[in-house]
Amino acid sequence: MAARTPRVIVIGAGIGGLVTALSIHEIGTRVDVYERVRRVEPLGVGINLLPHAVRELDALGILAPLRQRSVEPTSLVYCSRHGREIWSEPRGIAAGYPWPQLSVHRGALQEVLLDAFHERVGREHLHLGHRLLTVDADAERACAVFDARPDEGELVVAGDAVVAVTASTASRAPSGTRPRVDRAGAARSSGAGSPRSSRCSTVAR
Repeated sequence: MAARTPRVIVIGAGIGGLVTALSIHEIGTRVDVYERVRRVEPLGVGINLLPHAVRELDALGILAPLRQRSVEPTSLVYCSRHGREIWSEPRGIAAGYPWPQLSVHRGALQEVLLDAFHERVGREHLHLGHRLLTVDADAERACAVFDARPDEGELVVAGDAVVAVTASTASRAPSGTRPRVDRAGAARSSGAGSPRSSRCSTVAR
């Protein structure tokens, strides 16, 4: 029997979730992203992306469109209330880094990532209006249970906020049955003896 192509489920279509999904797609693994809101809006405030973060976005091939929607600070300056310079230091390329520092609105960054996801992975792999209820796993598969329907893959990755629903629902499972959630937010099998939820048994493989 032919080997099944691995598939990953990412929870959350924010910056972390979309970057994760694009990286997974880049290595040739199938990926689907689930998001609880019915429409992704460019919300947030201005953020600074330091060169080591920009390096990762450049590796994903989105530096050019991101530069069009951001500014590149060349220095950080502290001044007194009278406008007299107290301290300054160069930033980004001016500081000798191969990549710039970028100041960008969080929503603009999310839109750039979303455009890349639609173009590369496909709109059909972004599922909006799906609220995560829990995550189950056995020795082979991980199952994300949503209010609309369950879905299965080899891995479920939590990208659904600082306090992730994915991690919190997994931690509330009975001892010995919960999926393991590592520091990267990935829900994996907790062992061959872990029973699968009946909600996952109807998922087509």
